[in-house]
Amino acid sequence: MRMLLLAAVLALAVPTISQAIVSLGARVGYGVPAGAAFKDAPYKDGISSQVPVQVDVMFGGRELQFGLYGGYASNSVNRTTLSPGETADSATLRVGLQATSELIDLLFLGIWAGIGTGYEALQFNLTSPTGNEVSTFRGWEFATLSAGADLKLLPLISLGLYGSAGFGQFGAYTIKTASGESSGGIGPNKAIHSMYTIGLRGAFNL
Repeated sequence: MRMLLLAAVLALAVPTISQAIVSLGARVGYGVPAGAAFKDAPYKDGISSQVPVQVDVMFGGRELQFGLYGGYASNSVNRTTLSPGETADSATLRVGLQATSELIDLLFLGIWAGIGTGYEALQFNLTSPTGNEVSTFRGWEFATLSAGADLKLLPLISLGLYGSAGFGQFGAYTIKTASGESSGGIGPNKAIHSMYTIGLRGAFNL
């Protein structure tokens, strides 16, 4: 009986091969930070904004899709925190798993929502008169909530607006200078940071 019940649940939750689609998507947006990179270090003191680009590979039915994402963001450094003679640039890498669901289907318009989780690495390159320093902070982006509205332009193509809120925590760091490299865990100085993003999302549904 339990096996029959499990089979029935799976049959309802997982689309058949004939119904399943592969969706290849891309996103570009504008994000603003909040929270703290670590204790007593507001995230916005390091970066003031970012422009993320993300690629999605999803599988499933329109009601429920699972897949992978990978993204790169060019970060705008908060120049007000730099000392005279210093310059800096920054970037963020993300990779992880996600699930999305089309909640409302209005013929040519689809309303969807999703959740993801994955790995995040922030790199900060500082150049000063005394030398160069490359700092990398790594951790888990434990939840990224997203939602949007897609225009179904063609049977296989959709394009629309999206918004997301990502929440994470850096747990380790590496600092490289001309004199050497140091690394370790952030330990009790961990803090929660977030990134709020709006942008465009397009998808090609095979």
